[in-house]
Amino acid sequence: MNQRLTTPKGHNMFDISSLVQKAIRRGDLMYALYASNEMAVSYRGYLWKRLLVTSAEDCFDPLTHLIVKLKEKDDNNATKNNAEYIYQAVYILVNARKNRDADYFACNILNSKDFIPFVDGFSGLLTKNGHDLFVMKDEFKKAIYNNDNITGYTANEIRCWYRSFFWDLILNIASNNGYIKLQKEFIALKNIDLAQDLKKSTSIYIAKAIVLLMKSIRLNNEGLFYEYDIPNVDLSKCCSENRLKLPEYVYDCHTYIGKAKGRTKEDFIVSEQNSLHPFINGWYDNSSWDRYLSRTKTGFGNDFNTPIEYKKKINIVSVNGYQQTLF
Repeated sequence: MNQRLTTPKGHNMFDISSLVQKAIRRGDLMYALYASNEMAVSYRGYLWKRLLVTSAEDCFDPLTHLIVKLKEKDDNNATKNNAEYIYQAVYILVNARKNRDADYFACNILNSKDFIPFVDGFSGLLTKNGHDLFVMKDEFKKAIYNNDNITGYTANEIRCWYRSFFWDLILNIASNNGYIKLQKEFIALKNIDLAQDLKKSTSIYIAKAIVLLMKSIRLNNEGLFYEYDIPNVDLSKCCSENRLKLPEYVYDCHTYIGKAKGRTKEDFIVSEQNSLHPFINGWYDNSSWDRYLSRTKTGFGNDFNTPIEYKKKINIVSVNGYQQTLF
């Protein structure tokens, strides 16, 4: 079935989609633009989804809000007669500093399948593992400053059933620390995350927010992140009339050809980490992915199967007006 979805120059669409993100990771502008052009005609919405994921998954700095702004401009361009805003987004992402800390956090730390005991609370609002919501809120705030693994556990307990509550908590912590730039980024991440279908959602936007917040707090420096401007792009140099042979790095375990060649998730993790450009050191560069690899075999848990008896209570803390008790 995948082979039937093709791009204007006859490429498999899923190979081209893979190329978009992998070329950006490598700072490979020529192939990133080529792949984006191939997707812009018939797969424009999916291309923007891929660019947004890349901005959170592979980039060190908070720049998802810029990609959102460019997507909105492109959405409002009724004729879709050029790909100017797509090219601008690709230029930003190709040149952005890269590391995969947010992706590591999402895959290995943002999970609460393995139960950790905490002192009981009395609010009557429980998380999926039976913890008191406000206990988890307090433990999350402490963990943001002190312990990565507990951060992932407490964040997962909150975000699974109380997603809006989680984002208000993130924004409140950023506000209390005076992180003006990060608040703008968090609002963009929040809006994307809350717009997702829970059954098909990615946790990368939540993980990116947590990682950005932890780094700013622990290093006591919101200024460690770059601010990017929307570039002026020479549109005449962004299109190739020739059909290019796709680079070998496209074909990993996520593609039909890569699977046929026996390439594995372990291969993918190593190759993509080693290919980041321009690279900036991350917290998890040398950390083991064993937990993620194990979870892919045993399952991550049914995080979003909210019991009926809690749904009404959840609505109470998912609307405006609860802030006076939250913080």
